[in-house]
Amino acid sequence: MGGQCICVPDCNGKVCGPDGCGGSCGTCSGNQEQCEAGQCICIPYCFEKECGEDGCGGSCGTCEGDEQCDSSQCREIGEDGDCEDILLCAVECTIYQQCIDDCYDISTIMGQDAYDAMVECANTTCAAFPEASAAKHLCLVQFCPGPWADCLGGWGDRDCLWILQCLPGCAGNRPCQWNCIFSGTEDAQELYWKAQVCVSNNCSYCGNDPACIQPCAEMYCAKEILTCEACIPSCPTCP
Repeated sequence: MGGQCICVPDCNGKVCGPDGCGGSCGTCSGNQEQCEAGQCICIPYCFEKECGEDGCGGSCGTCEGDEQCDSSQCREIGEDGDCEDILLCAVECTIYQQCIDDCYDISTIMGQDAYDAMVECANTTCAAFPEASAAKHLCLVQFCPGPWADCLGGWGDRDCLWILQCLPGCAGNRPCQWNCIFSGTEDAQELYWKAQVCVSNNCSYCGNDPACIQPCAEMYCAKEILTCEACIPSCPTCP
């Protein structure tokens, strides 16, 4: 044309990619689409997925047996328990991890998710404290109140004194003891664990001997115990 060579774009049959003249025939809009030979091709994405959709109308896999797909992972379908049921089961564990895994399986996926969130907070915020220690539980109540309460299905309505009066009736039955504690309000549980931390720090030499623990606690932890006993639901703010 006029003695000049003109580049004529060629997008015939193309929806994307170069037009041959430095321009474009279009771009692909999908997050998983890329241009191949002038066509937008969806690329399946299954990285770290065991099941569920691949983003392109296909599947990353299916779960087998008693498992179901949850957040792209195959998880065993639990029974009808909840997060609190996992905790009450776990306090009976002696062979710790395998027993915990078995307890985990008694819950629905919703309960397992609540348990996982609580454990995640415990393992990060409260990692400095020994497992199953009074200090660990105090940390959970103080710094992971949301995940802890979610796991329990909400805070109880009993005061700290009620917890102290409830425990002896359990006669050493651990799930019963924990039910007493779980029945407490947020303030009541915090006060209870503060008293237990004091006893743990000052009376560890007693072991599990009640005849030794009681006078030791009265000597070293009178303030914490009395504060617990003074906290009742009618008071606006517990001491």
